[in-house]
Amino acid sequence: MTLQSFAGKFDGDNDSQVAAIESLIAAGAKGFMIVPSDSTAIVPTIKKARDAGLLVIVLDTPLDPIDAATRPSPRNFKAGELIGSWAAKTLGDKAKDAKIAFPSNLSPNQPTVDYLRDQAS
Repeated sequence: MTLQSFAGKFDGDNDSQVAAIESLIAAGAKGFMIVPSDSTAIVPTIKKARDAGLLVIVLDTPLDPIDAATRPSPRNFKAGELIGSWAAKTLGDKAKDAKIAFPSNLSPNQPTVDYLRDQAS
């Protein structure tokens, strides 16, 4: 296995992800893992990779539509529900007065994974 890693120039940089996937296709890669910067815009390139026979594993942020990848991402809304249930159980009677802070809300470009987990909590 040859490990390669690619990164965008900024959060939400779909163009760099498209270029990276096209590079992998051209190099004959067998597959890749991705955290999509734009869950919808990357789908045509993901389809191109799958049509070329690459295994595509999506981490963290689901595609739109979610089944566009070979291995879809985890269910982040469900993760949020589980985190909320754990917190409520751990806090017991104090849960009704608990204040929940979402550090992800500090980002002007809130990642989908944070949004999904926050909405469930």
